[in-house]
Amino acid sequence: MAASASVAAGLVHGAVVGVHGDDRTLVWMFSLAALVQVGVGLSLFARPTRSLAALAALANAGCVVVWALSRTTGISFVASLKQSEPVGLTDGLCALLGGIAVIAALGSLGRRRSVSFPASGALTLPVMVAMSLLTLPALIAAPTHSHVDGSAGHVHPGTTPGAAGSAAQSPSAPTSTALPTPFDPTQPIDLSGTPGVTPDEQKRAEALVRLTLQKLPQFADPAVAIAAGYHPIGDAMTGHEHFIKWDLINDDDWFDPDHPESLVYRNRNGTRTLEAAMFLLPDTIALDKVPDLGGPLTQFHIHDNLCFTEDPVAPQLTGLTNADGTCSFGKKFTSAPMVHVWIKPNVCGPFAALEGVGAGQVQTGQTRSCDHSHGSAVSF
Repeated sequence: MAASASVAAGLVHGAVVGVHGDDRTLVWMFSLAALVQVGVGLSLFARPTRSLAALAALANAGCVVVWALSRTTGISFVASLKQSEPVGLTDGLCALLGGIAVIAALGSLGRRRSVSFPASGALTLPVMVAMSLLTLPALIAAPTHSHVDGSAGHVHPGTTPGAAGSAAQSPSAPTSTALPTPFDPTQPIDLSGTPGVTPDEQKRAEALVRLTLQKLPQFADPAVAIAAGYHPIGDAMTGHEHFIKWDLINDDDWFDPDHPESLVYRNRNGTRTLEAAMFLLPDTIALDKVPDLGGPLTQFHIHDNLCFTEDPVAPQLTGLTNADGTCSFGKKFTSAPMVHVWIKPNVCGPFAALEGVGAGQVQTGQTRSCDHSHGSAVSF
């Protein structure tokens, strides 16, 4: 059982290597896990000794621990795993197989003598069949295994960015046909039903909304946000007040609800209520070169008509630019592409941009998106 489960877990790790080709660190990690798990499993088949059983337990336990960290705290040195993620079919079954290998190997160490496979042949075939049945669905689901961050789930520095929604313009891009479900933060997130959205784009968008709903409330108290280095920019008069942590804008951590570049509070009579995260990409990325996060579901925008004071720590909004694009007071705001993720109901869906005086500029040729199909009956 230990040998079969270790080999099976290694096969699953090998199957997902190609899916994560955009993250070389993860490719090496999965390749090493596959090599070790398959190697120690086959060795244990050939020569079931205590030392090999102990090695199988140690190798598989290491894989399970790394997986558990990726699903609880995230792994800071792996770009694709910086954010914790929900358990999926492929990774869940792979972890289960690794756990079975650990338990079976440790159990065998308690035996007083070795039992060769010929002597236990009656059990060998059923055990191998059982491990195969656990492995098959994990292998089938492996090509669609996704993460919060970008291609097949990964969007992070090092990927080749393309225009947002570019997949929707491709004639070969699959289109969702399910009826849209209005966005309700208290219900399971379902963003199906938008024409032109591929399954991977839908998964990425849904994963980001779920993770933001889970993580962002840590900043519900504005005092906590200020203590963490966020500064209000002085736009409370619009009804929505932005807190920005300026040194996060050009870092290499994108779409991270634990470290959002900006927080959006609803401000009514001085009472602030956390409503959304505003994720900003580095200002070196042009609006037409943003990564494909969620296709037509996620429209990025910029603010290239705002002026701020030249305070190096906490710039304050001074107004709009002149007709020629210059600022009479202060300096022009960075044109970093950004996208909102709402944790409160919104009539324009969970990725709605602000309207009116708070509205930004979308890519030339696009119209401002308002996703009524996933919009709530009421907002704010």
